[in-house]
Amino acid sequence: MFDRPIASDRKDDWQARIPSLLLTVPRPARYLGNEWGAVRKPWAETPVHWALAFPDLYDVGMSHLGSKILYQVINRMPHALCERVYAPAPELEALMRREGIPLFALESRRPLTDFDGIGFSLSYELTYTNLLNMLALAGIPVERSERDQSTQPNGSPWPLVFAGGPNAFNPEPFADFVDFVVVGDGEEVVSDLADAFVALKDGSLGREELLRGLAQIRGVYVPQFYDCEYEGPGRPIRRWIPKDGAPFPVRKNAIRELLAEYHPTDAPVPYLPVIHDRIPTEVRRGCDAGCRYCQAGFIYLPVRERKAQDVVDLTSATIRCTGYEEYSLFSLSSGDYTQSAAVVKPLTEANSPLGASMSLPSLRVDSFSLQMATAAQHLRKSTFTFAPEAGSQRLRDIINKNITEDEIRYAIRETYRAGWHTLKLYFMIGLPGETLEDVAEIVALVDKIKQDCAEIRRQDAGTEGEARQSGKRHPPIRIHLTISTFVPKPHVPFQWRAQDRLEDVAAKQSHLFSEMKKRGVKVSAHDRYTSELEAVLSRGDRRVGRLVKRAWELGAAHDAWSEHHRPALWRQAALETGIDFEFYAHSRWNYDWILPWDVIDSGVNKRHNRYDDEQSERRITLDHCSRKCWGCGVCFKFDTGHDLAGSALPKIDCSAPPPAPDWEISAHHPPHDKVQRLRCRFLKDGDLRFISHLDLMRLFERALRRAALPVAFSQGFNPHPALEFAAPLALGVTSEAELVDIYLGQAVAPATFILRLNLALPEEARIVECQELPIGGPSLMALVDEASYRVRLAGPVPRELWREFTDRQEIPFVKSGKTGSRTVDLRPLIRAVVPEDDRTVRLRLASGSRGNAKPDDVVSAMGEFLGQELRTIAIRRLELLVLDAPALAPVHGAPLPGDPADEAEGRALAPAGDQA
Repeated sequence: MFDRPIASDRKDDWQARIPSLLLTVPRPARYLGNEWGAVRKPWAETPVHWALAFPDLYDVGMSHLGSKILYQVINRMPHALCERVYAPAPELEALMRREGIPLFALESRRPLTDFDGIGFSLSYELTYTNLLNMLALAGIPVERSERDQSTQPNGSPWPLVFAGGPNAFNPEPFADFVDFVVVGDGEEVVSDLADAFVALKDGSLGREELLRGLAQIRGVYVPQFYDCEYEGPGRPIRRWIPKDGAPFPVRKNAIRELLAEYHPTDAPVPYLPVIHDRIPTEVRRGCDAGCRYCQAGFIYLPVRERKAQDVVDLTSATIRCTGYEEYSLFSLSSGDYTQSAAVVKPLTEANSPLGASMSLPSLRVDSFSLQMATAAQHLRKSTFTFAPEAGSQRLRDIINKNITEDEIRYAIRETYRAGWHTLKLYFMIGLPGETLEDVAEIVALVDKIKQDCAEIRRQDAGTEGEARQSGKRHPPIRIHLTISTFVPKPHVPFQWRAQDRLEDVAAKQSHLFSEMKKRGVKVSAHDRYTSELEAVLSRGDRRVGRLVKRAWELGAAHDAWSEHHRPALWRQAALETGIDFEFYAHSRWNYDWILPWDVIDSGVNKRHNRYDDEQSERRITLDHCSRKCWGCGVCFKFDTGHDLAGSALPKIDCSAPPPAPDWEISAHHPPHDKVQRLRCRFLKDGDLRFISHLDLMRLFERALRRAALPVAFSQGFNPHPALEFAAPLALGVTSEAELVDIYLGQAVAPATFILRLNLALPEEARIVECQELPIGGPSLMALVDEASYRVRLAGPVPRELWREFTDRQEIPFVKSGKTGSRTVDLRPLIRAVVPEDDRTVRLRLASGSRGNAKPDDVVSAMGEFLGQELRTIAIRRLELLVLDAPALAPVHGAPLPGDPADEAEGRALAPAGDQA
């Protein structure tokens, strides 16, 4: 797989070469590590150094709540620091291998081999190959045994590699690659781990002794102290063999309550959009609904809820620390949060004036609250999501989805009636006991939903003409179906059940695609090969680790992304390692088998899961366990019960309209009236040159919210702060002359404005000048006519060659874009050229709506003129030249800054008719 190994001891200049590499890869802001809220603790003064690794792209990892919590908890410890590392995208990975650059942590850009421990958050089985890939990129042996038997080239021991997250509840497929596993909640156990690492660093404990000690900590599984015997190839486990006094089973950690200090109030704020780009306030951990297929619903029991006032205070504080424009009440089932009615009003009152609104995840229909939903999205009304999971009542009873068709249709009708016209529905195929008739019932249910919404359109107030004139007529419902395939997961009642074979999944998907196309309903379905592999890895034992390693050696990585997943490669790896997909994914297992995850105690005993699975065959449903105890044992094992913040919510009443919000939502919009216009000149320096113009706009919007400045907003749904930026700056270019007009709803003295906003901006984007302007007048984009740049070249270009270049009547240049290539004449866009020396030149170029030229284009055209590749080392924008501008920016036609000889040279090289 590797054409060149990563040399972890090669530290000569690779850190210095990283910026030049970032200019050549997509979304370089993924790799900066200087986001607002990033923590940089003094390395030499902190005994324990951990890298928190997420084995997927930054875009996914930065949305992971568990990582945010641990990042904050660890960095608040005086004796430990935590830095982040994510799987680099394939483009950067290829460059790192070519250049011999090891995988590094973002905050310090230190190689991972400098850290004492590397902790992986594992939440999806198809990221296991990325775990191996990241270790290899760091120059660390992927096998635990290799690390135990060797040292780094400098003689230091290898970092200890550990893992946590939902996948820790079956650690066997990756057990050979990690030194230990943390099972369950991590907020409290990390303190014990940090103390143990201090003992390792000061020499009072050796590596082996440390692991023996860790094995005695509740929730810590050390794989080397456990062996398995198997019945035979493609057969189950005969017995577990704990060694050296290791406990069996290893019981998970579970914190008693969701304390305020565990909420990541000041987590790093990404520059670029990520998967879930919002504040997640965890209101509830665990789910008591008992859906028999849902692993998260069982492994996070018992349910623990956050008090209403804590939710309001923590969410509001986080908005002011981070500047996010959106927040969500996060849990497995947010609609079941018993205090939802108590938090929506104060959250809206406190944060809507800042332009921050609530987002709701997928809701359980039986906990539907129109009041909560309406208040949550009164600023940004987006797609509404429900998860019926099955089309027929028979199948919903089998899986213990305690909702009826009447409740589904009622919730969707009222949602549609309240103004949500785009609906996303989640269904699952291949569930235990499913027939083709059940699949057909999905189609029938969609038909009924469409009919219900059509009836509402017919019942719109007044005659059709009056309704259209008043704007009350609802548009047709738009439905998007997402179809997933059942995957048997550990620690759930359906853990013994088989997954549908590939041909059966294909037939069901094809049927749904065909029927929904006839109805104009959009459908997306999970790839069946991906679902099959997920089942193999979910139910895998330690032998499956050989499959993971061999697939990685053959080139598997980023398997969670459909464009990178290669089923044929995994099939080849399965053949070579003797792993039978039929056994792990498509066979029903016996109740009396010893399971690979029996070494882990999730709190819910195996006897209950068997009982619940048997009940499913009789279509017997169980109520929420907070209402009626299942007797599963989890509350007794952890000496606690369900910690609800209020009384369990009742089921929805389908016989009456839902109650409307009892307070005026529209009174809590952000200000729309513009009373002041401030024009600011700011810098764009350092690593901020790697963020795009759109990301820069987002940075300013969030900084204004952090500074609590009374910015005015646009009107309508999805309002935005009223900002106007001048000509966008190309990626990789620094500047000392960026301009933005900011409109405020209340007047603020310019000096005060600069002070407050600079406290909320990175140093590399600080405001250096600000003045008040009349509210009216042309926009900055309409005013800007030219921009001046200083360009540093990689190779020399004599002054006279620049003169020959600009003396040409035409300078054709081919520009490539998303829509293709086109040839433009750069000559009219080049207003002046002033060489400072053989490697530095200043350019004055057209910019704005009347024409735009980029310094890189001019340099490339010059290279074509010279017949050689001409590269830039650095580009800096010096000024924006503005038509009819105030004193803040030079007027159009002003000479470039410099001595008189420079000005004369600039005039000499300027095209005719554009003399300065």
